[in-house]
Amino acid sequence: MEERILAFSQRRYIFIASTSRNLEYICNAEMKELSANLHFNHNMPQCKGDTSMKKRRFIMCKKCLLIIVLIWFFFLFCGQSKEDKSAKGSDSASLKDAAVYISKESYKYPFANTDIRSIDFGNFVYEIQGEKYQLTNGRYEKNYRGGFDMLELSSVTYCNIAGNDIAIVGLRHHYGGGSSNLDSYLQFFRIQNNAIYLYYKIRHNNPSYITLDTLKKEIIIDSYKWLENDPHCCPSKIDKCFISIKNGYPELVKVIRKNVR
Repeated sequence: MEERILAFSQRRYIFIASTSRNLEYICNAEMKELSANLHFNHNMPQCKGDTSMKKRRFIMCKKCLLIIVLIWFFFLFCGQSKEDKSAKGSDSASLKDAAVYISKESYKYPFANTDIRSIDFGNFVYEIQGEKYQLTNGRYEKNYRGGFDMLELSSVTYCNIAGNDIAIVGLRHHYGGGSSNLDSYLQFFRIQNNAIYLYYKIRHNNPSYITLDTLKKEIIIDSYKWLENDPHCCPSKIDKCFISIKNGYPELVKVIRKNVR
């Protein structure tokens, strides 16, 4: 979308510049000729026809200048309208309708720990859709007749909030039979009373476009959004979701919806 807007803007300004140069050339030529005639003939007697012609030429030059100004305003207005309409295609979407799903959890793991950074999340048990998955070297995979189920670790990020460390673990869940599905998760872990707690989850639809800024305490996720008539293969929208973790938990604060194609 941005490329189309840029291309339109370039074409617009090229057209304005070329048209303005042509009109400016005509005006300059007319003005030079008038000036030369006036300088050459300032002491010569002027007939009525010559004076009338010069006046008409001078008026034409003024009209040319007016046309240049009008062309600038017209194309600037049209270009701005087109860009505004394009921007409307990426308006802020409803937070409730966003393509990320934040859920509060309260799962306590049955073993003690005092340091979140010492946990081996590549060999860990995760809860996904009510099922337990034991990862080994960052991966779980099971094949069965007619389908498969796979979970893999994609990232581990630590963030200190108000003096307390939390771990944000990225997971990809790929599963299916005749067709396949890919869900992605960010799971939030913390230590409380010497125990490990899973206390929040974010599920989204695009594992490849995640920005986690530990300084700004912000997560940005580009997550695909399927509308009612979209086929399974091809979502028509993508939601850029801005999630704040300043308070130690994920909070969706802004969504910008754009067209995928």
